[in-house]
Amino acid sequence: MIERSGNPIMGRGGSTMTTPGRLVLLVLCTVLGALGGVEVAQAQQPQPATFPMSVTENRAPGATGQVTITSVGTGQIRVDIRVTGLQPNAEHAAHIHTAQGARCDTGAPVTYPLTNVRVDASGVGTSSTVVQLTADKPVQANNAYVNVHRAANPPGEGIICANITMTYTVETVRAAAGAQVPAAPRTGTGPLAERQTGWALLALVVLLLAGGVGAARRARAR
Repeated sequence: MIERSGNPIMGRGGSTMTTPGRLVLLVLCTVLGALGGVEVAQAQQPQPATFPMSVTENRAPGATGQVTITSVGTGQIRVDIRVTGLQPNAEHAAHIHTAQGARCDTGAPVTYPLTNVRVDASGVGTSSTVVQLTADKPVQANNAYVNVHRAANPPGEGIICANITMTYTVETVRAAAGAQVPAAPRTGTGPLAERQTGWALLALVVLLLAGGVGAARRARAR
């Protein structure tokens, strides 16, 4: 008499599944759960906020723009400026100004300098700066603005500006970054490589499961 290893369990129609088969199913469920986790992590990206810019006292006729702020790390925000309709091939200083009740170009002091806005030949100016916030200098809603000035040095008067209507502090940015930035991929070079690895594991588990079912049928046929 042939003694079979494993404790069989009854399935539908009286079929049995051995312990190895149950283990294969357990691994299959684990892999599927991991793949779902990858998709969730990919969806959890930092959410940027966009603030429209307006020309100050007709100092840059026809110019339009926006400021986009994104939480990117512990106590850090990225400030992206894009302005169209400026004089081509120019450069403009830009800053975050803060004070109680500060609104566009009200003379509030500079709190965080930004990378100069560089304008290309078509009149499109851009700037991107990662700002390290400090606890004593929060950027508070309706008490801060981003100002683009007439020149680079000296900056001169502001020509186009955006009021900031959200609050950014070391604490809030830390919480946002911790909740939204996905963890580094465990394998490969990014989310795509991790998905490919997961699907390869899933295919392997399916093959093992098919082999286990076939072996069980052959054993019952003896």
